[in-house]
Amino acid sequence: TDVPKAVPSVGRADAAPTARGDDTRLDVAVRRIAALADRWSDSPNEAPADVLSAQLRVVVQELQTVYEQLHRQTSELHDARALVDAERARYRELFEVAREGYLETDDVGAIRESNQGAATLLNLPIDYLIGKPLASYVADADRREFRIRLHRARDGMQTQECTLSLTHHALPPTR
Repeated sequence: TDVPKAVPSVGRADAAPTARGDDTRLDVAVRRIAALADRWSDSPNEAPADVLSAQLRVVVQELQTVYEQLHRQTSELHDARALVDAERARYRELFEVAREGYLETDDVGAIRESNQGAATLLNLPIDYLIGKPLASYVADADRREFRIRLHRARDGMQTQECTLSLTHHALPPTR
């Protein structure tokens, strides 16, 4: 087999790793090991054992560096995931126990989430509210403002907070 004399370096050990960069570095290291193995098996007299052994040690060191970086990244991702999960649980708890009514909608105004406070104000079970258009519960006087804010949120991808009067057909409007 024709083995290249110079195999590209897998990079500096202190370089900031990226998922794609690590894949490339690992691919290069695997190719280097294969090339060294081919050189060893095809013509053992061509390269002295101590040269091949030194080259293998360098490749193994580089693989160890990449492994340690991937291990550190995995640990950091695990820690970040745990933090996000804790924040999500905290938000969920605050959302659910709030006495005020909170409704979260999607970009077309359909209710995605409701807390008990909102369900109580509308005199409806939470499960019934999910998927219903919030506009149908907004009092007529506030419906235009609601639609304007919904349109702004959809266009600008920003959160729109507002206080609206809600109504249920069997109940008087509540603010």
